[in-house]
Amino acid sequence: HAFELRAQDACGNGTSVTIPFSVVDCYIPDPVCFSGLIVNLEALPPMTDIDGDGEADEAGVMVFANELASCEVIECSAPLHFSVNRVGEQPDINQTSIALTCDDRYSVELEVYVWDSAGNPYAVQPDGTIGGPNYKHCTVEVLVQDPNHFCNNCEEQMQLAGSINTSADLPVTAVDVTIEGSYTETTATLEAGTFTFSDVLPNGDYVIRPEKDGDDLNGVTTLDVILIQAHILNQQPLSDAYQRIAADANNSGTITMLDVIELRRLLLGDISSLTNNTSWRFVAADYVFPNPANPWAEVFPETITVDDPVDCQFGLDFVAIKIGDVNGTVTVNGFATGDERTGHLSWPVMMEDALLQAGETYELPLRAQDLAVVDGFQFTLDVDHSLVALTDVRPGLLGADQLGKVLRDRGWLTASWNRTDALPMDEVLFTLVLRPRQTVRASEAITLGSAFTAAEAYTSGNRSLMDVDLHFYQRAAAGMELFQNFPNPLTDQTVIPFTLPREGEATIEIFDWTGRRVLTIRDQFIQGYNQVRIDRAQLQSGVYAYVLRFNGEQLSKEMVVLEK
Repeated sequence: HAFELRAQDACGNGTSVTIPFSVVDCYIPDPVCFSGLIVNLEALPPMTDIDGDGEADEAGVMVFANELASCEVIECSAPLHFSVNRVGEQPDINQTSIALTCDDRYSVELEVYVWDSAGNPYAVQPDGTIGGPNYKHCTVEVLVQDPNHFCNNCEEQMQLAGSINTSADLPVTAVDVTIEGSYTETTATLEAGTFTFSDVLPNGDYVIRPEKDGDDLNGVTTLDVILIQAHILNQQPLSDAYQRIAADANNSGTITMLDVIELRRLLLGDISSLTNNTSWRFVAADYVFPNPANPWAEVFPETITVDDPVDCQFGLDFVAIKIGDVNGTVTVNGFATGDERTGHLSWPVMMEDALLQAGETYELPLRAQDLAVVDGFQFTLDVDHSLVALTDVRPGLLGADQLGKVLRDRGWLTASWNRTDALPMDEVLFTLVLRPRQTVRASEAITLGSAFTAAEAYTSGNRSLMDVDLHFYQRAAAGMELFQNFPNPLTDQTVIPFTLPREGEATIEIFDWTGRRVLTIRDQFIQGYNQVRIDRAQLQSGVYAYVLRFNGEQLSKEMVVLEK
């Protein structure tokens, strides 16, 4: 390519110059890298050298670069190529896979490169040469497991080794594992959930005991309470022995409402740890429960005994059980194993944004907008003690045992509720009794979040996660209020809630973006809280305004209807 520049002065004299240029692709998108891939070693035929190091390997597995990274951005100089190598080795664009062996147990770091097809003459290559494809790389961890114990070579040391994983096969780190016998030693599981004791003396008896305690609240939510209660009522029995052990919060060997009470107190912060249990229990992985419906029918082994070892023993594995976490949302190794919150709907609760005058006493109810859509919820209400004093909390839908007490001195009111029978009629969750220290709005002194108890709700039926949001509203005509529809945006059905100062006829009108009225609902409504339901079939996709009219007054809000 070339630019031609022409110049001419006022006398008509002119000249031109040609400037050649070339367009070079110097960009490659960042790879999306996947750390934590779990692979299992497989037995190899005798004298197989899978990794080419000149030594026979007992077991091995091939890992491919495209299992460890991807690229989600369209690249001009396609196609993209992926390669993999060990950290410190020279990368090779043609090395698309790598062999892992017993030597790589139980964790190995690899480099993954993404290369384009640009042929950039200015790109400095990994070997120092100039010119070639553009590239980027990242480092990932691969967890290498030997569940079938194919790796038996002891080399010079006698070892006793194993791993600790959840029933979902997720490795648990930082478990204290103690060996007792001719000597005593304690080690901690690595990120791959593995532990190893070396230099074990032969012809002795050893007991291996794992322990982990102190993170009692990890993985425990009101959803676990819902599931345990459904099990107790025989509505949805817990499916396996490990879940049932997790549900036995008070370590009684049974699952009762006492376990529900214990977990609720833990969720609310009224106790900091389980009163008669550790936060984790461990069961020997090769143990078969004679009656999974009653895992306490006999004492299950929480240790492994090794008698008179004469050679290395691997596969001394345990299943880790997080007490209270029956749905498997515990965070292990810094990663949550349950639902992510991205894209969740939110379930609103409401409070009047009252102006609180210093020295006066106020009662502010917290209301639920639509209890029909949730099976339960939990949250932390944060009251700024520098602005207002929380002098009392009066139960409503939530009883005293569903509201935290101990943390109120820190300004935290924790709440945990789940439906136990028919749909409750009382939409007032509870009432705050406040005495302001200075004149403030309620919205300036009160927030809802996850300071202690995480803010989340669970939809009726499938019990998927929703966020919980606190909405403040201003009063219009005395007692007349219009609230945001829920859910918004509308997908299948939505509810428009409102309150009236007295019984009478009211109208809800819905207008499209052009101002055309598309729906009118006119009916007799009671004094206080009311709601109307709108089906998706009644509206096209788009943005709408809805208006409440009553006794010459009107209030309006907007809502969104999504494409089907």
